[in-house]
Amino acid sequence: MGKVYLVSMNRWIVFLGLTFCFMGCSTAHWSDRHPLFPVGSALAETTMPDLGERWILVRGAWFAEQLKLSPAQVYDTLGEDVREIFAESVIQNLPTVRAIASTTIDSFAPTEAQKLDDHIFIKGRFPAQGQTLLTNGLAVSQLLLIHELTIGPDLSRENIYDYDKANQDTEGNHHKVKKLTAIATWTLWDNHKGHFLVSGISEVVVPYQGETGPELRKIIHDLIPALTAKIHCGIIGACP
Repeated sequence: MGKVYLVSMNRWIVFLGLTFCFMGCSTAHWSDRHPLFPVGSALAETTMPDLGERWILVRGAWFAEQLKLSPAQVYDTLGEDVREIFAESVIQNLPTVRAIASTTIDSFAPTEAQKLDDHIFIKGRFPAQGQTLLTNGLAVSQLLLIHELTIGPDLSRENIYDYDKANQDTEGNHHKVKKLTAIATWTLWDNHKGHFLVSGISEVVVPYQGETGPELRKIIHDLIPALTAKIHCGIIGACP
């Protein structure tokens, strides 16, 4: 009887361990695909409003010090660089995407939240109900919407978009900078049917080695390949 009891107890302990791991160790989902967007669909002709002012710089004073800029200069100077690098990456990695003015978003519906996982949300502006965006008089099939680009040292998307962890301090507030991070929230939108196809949060991280300018350029440039990879895995239905 003692042996049976021990075996039962061991099984019960294993069961509890697996249960708690499932509850606490489950993988967060950083993208979401619309149920009406068939798995295996192909990207169609796409238009993308340019980045405009939809970017955030975290710890601007640190960047100003590293780049030998005054605090008053850093946002304007980096803003021009960020938009230029981002546009270059779009041209190189998404040559079929037509860029349009960022002011187009001014005609969209007010900002709303979209749920990607139980505790992961993004916010953005989407076309209003019944609104179809025209490019040179033509309505392309899809829109690629960049809602927000966040750049900073020692950031993680968990601390920004995971509501269970959003109030935790980031390492960058207390320690020597270890990495530079760029995070983008985005949506691939059906311009004809008026609903999202795939939405997600893409993140690029590089170790900080003191070359702020080149490393900043790299994380911004690499966001588009990371983003398109996430779109592709959303299309085939295999995104984590």
